[in-house]
Amino acid sequence: LTYTQPDATQSQKYQDRIEKLKLSLEERNYSKLTSNLDTTPKDDAALSSMLYASSVGMNMIVAPISFGVLMYFFAGKLFSWMFGEKYDATRREGQLNIHGVIVGVISGVIMLFIEMILFVIRNHEMDKHLSQKGKKYKKNPFGYDKRTAERTFHG
Repeated sequence: LTYTQPDATQSQKYQDRIEKLKLSLEERNYSKLTSNLDTTPKDDAALSSMLYASSVGMNMIVAPISFGVLMYFFAGKLFSWMFGEKYDATRREGQLNIHGVIVGVISGVIMLFIEMILFVIRNHEMDKHLSQKGKKYKKNPFGYDKRTAERTFHG
């Protein structure tokens, strides 16, 4: 039995392969170590606040208008059902449906009041939640709680 010395090209390939395997093992260990970290960027507070305010504003505008338009088109059927032939006789083809306009405007205003009430309720609930959160952590007006202030102040 004799031992032959491997030639240099096989030894170099073997070393390259070992190096690749070590790198892939390190990469696998690193990805396993960092897999539970949250990598999503945090939303900017000002941006989320502006988005909330704009969505509430758009809702306060669009909901009454869309409900008023719906009721404008639905008013003819509603009045025909309620008043029957008396309503149909007063309505002329090609003229503005004044009953529909009145019902549309009134229903839009009612929807606007409903949206305002919902807005007040949502803001009250949000303020209540934020004040409870503030009491839980007992932060001062500058945003520090007692433990953080003790840790960071060295004076």
